[in-house]
Amino acid sequence: MKIFLRLICLVLCLCLLPLAGLAQEETAAQEVTMPWKVGNKSLDAAAMQDGDDATAFAASRSKKVEIVAEPVDGIEVSSVYLRMNSLPSVVSLYTLNEKGKWALMDTLENPGTECILTSAEPMIRKVRIVVEFTASTALTVMELRAFTAGSLPANLHQWESGKPDVLVMADDAALLDLDQIAQWTQSGRSLQICTLIAPENPAAFADSLWDAGVRMTPAYGAFAATGKDAAATLKSWTEKKVQLQMVSWLRLYHPMMLASLGEVTALQTELALSNTFDKDYEYDNASIYGVWVVPHVLYTAQEVTDALPTLEARNNDALRQACADKFSEGVCSDVSLIPYPENRDENGFLTEGEFLFESPELGLWAYLSPTLQVQIVQYDITETKKAQRWFISDVRFNPEAEALESHSYVNAKTRNESVPPQQLAQTSKLVFAVNGDYYTYRVTGTHNVGNVIRDGEVLHSYNGNKKMSFPCLDTLTIHTDGSLKVWSGEEMSAKELLALGDVQDALAFGPYLVRDGELRIYKGKSASMNEPRSAVGMVEPGHYVFLTCEGRVPKGPLGLSTHDIAMLMYAHGVNTAFNLDGGSTSVLIFMGEKLNRTGKDSYVGNPRDMHELFGIGTSELVHTDWVNGKPKN
Repeated sequence: MKIFLRLICLVLCLCLLPLAGLAQEETAAQEVTMPWKVGNKSLDAAAMQDGDDATAFAASRSKKVEIVAEPVDGIEVSSVYLRMNSLPSVVSLYTLNEKGKWALMDTLENPGTECILTSAEPMIRKVRIVVEFTASTALTVMELRAFTAGSLPANLHQWESGKPDVLVMADDAALLDLDQIAQWTQSGRSLQICTLIAPENPAAFADSLWDAGVRMTPAYGAFAATGKDAAATLKSWTEKKVQLQMVSWLRLYHPMMLASLGEVTALQTELALSNTFDKDYEYDNASIYGVWVVPHVLYTAQEVTDALPTLEARNNDALRQACADKFSEGVCSDVSLIPYPENRDENGFLTEGEFLFESPELGLWAYLSPTLQVQIVQYDITETKKAQRWFISDVRFNPEAEALESHSYVNAKTRNESVPPQQLAQTSKLVFAVNGDYYTYRVTGTHNVGNVIRDGEVLHSYNGNKKMSFPCLDTLTIHTDGSLKVWSGEEMSAKELLALGDVQDALAFGPYLVRDGELRIYKGKSASMNEPRSAVGMVEPGHYVFLTCEGRVPKGPLGLSTHDIAMLMYAHGVNTAFNLDGGSTSVLIFMGEKLNRTGKDSYVGNPRDMHELFGIGTSELVHTDWVNGKPKN
């Protein structure tokens, strides 16, 4: 009987599965006919919805066109589809809010000839679409359709944005082989089409690309055909303008492969690739889009066809390697000189006991336990005019047993009592420690302290009314699962960060250097100045990389810039990184001993006394010469 009942239940479950799938399908959006106007001219509602490009509305030439519609009683509009035969720089969607003011709901840059603007909240009041151009243009609207919430009609071209596998760059859209492009899209690779000369009929060309399988919004330059050869055309367009356009596309799209198929683009590709990685080339542009290194560059359609089947999945390996190459002059000892013991498990931890290695002569230090691994390598560039010294600390730990956390002076008689960092580290018996954000310096006066959380307690929150140029007061959060996350200062309040539920500590300094695996080119005060610096980064939860660089040393290291440490950290594989306080706050302490030069050996003076260090691991092997303060001898 039990077997029979189980069979009945199984049959019922199988019968109900299709119904459950149907319940999860999104409801189809309903089209809404809206009374659109441009100024005092009404758009023909039927013409805007008939799918016929010939029944278009032509606006007067202008750099900005506003299309407005009164609400339709009782209907909530969620999205708007706009099809044009013009190429705007920006299209934005607004609606009136409860206070009668225009609220921005969506905005798209370089949307191409077709775009879908979406509102996160249903729009029940007046709706406004603003179409902007870089130069005075006659806007041609061929379709303008509004919809309620739900899945949009399948016949609408819903173009995508993002980072493609292949960037196809050419001089003239008219010279592209659409059959060849269709063959490439059939390989399953995403393609981004960019041409210096825009097509005469952008909407029709976009349709052809869509039919060929392209789904990423095509992009065009503002260059005009000259009828001349490539060299003469380049002279007419000017190398400066062509370079800026090509580099902007390469930085924006970060392609894994560049197919440079035009004559002018081919002439300019090598220089464009170099400029794309050079942060100083169009610095403002680099700070917006970042820098990039294209792994594969091809110049013929056949080369692209041959290479597509073996194109690897998206990665940042080429960019990381280029960052490493910038510092290839840095010399270090071979880590194989560290006599690691054999009793290590598959993850590199000791099965029991402790291992300690300290060799300032070799510039190598290491510590192992069953829950912690620390390896520190010193790098030097000895050429006098370019002398540098930095330390890379690779720290791996079991998040269930260890954590990077704030440590205060254990013998403090008052809150935030400050002592030499070596003394603080030794009294806490810390295996590894670095400085933090030195937030106490900003507590007094009119300074913005930033988001500061210690041991799950909010001490200070970012104050947007007290903005600082330096530090920028971005936020680093340390989570209980061993992960690190970074935020812009205004992105989250300390209270909101704590509400995430797993934030142990939050530090305020910055800027953040790497976020979600993307290298940041920071544009801010002191970013390009060479200074002693400290930074922390995460490869993955439980695997951190710390960078400490010396600076202001007479006839020695002057220090590194924010850009330098960002690239160095990126070269070491981090996916998250954050700039800590530097200067005379910057310290690297291993087993209670400070490794980086400060004090009498630099212009910095003695390292600041500190009320806290961020450390991980404790051991009875930690040195004790600073336990009672600075040694007398």
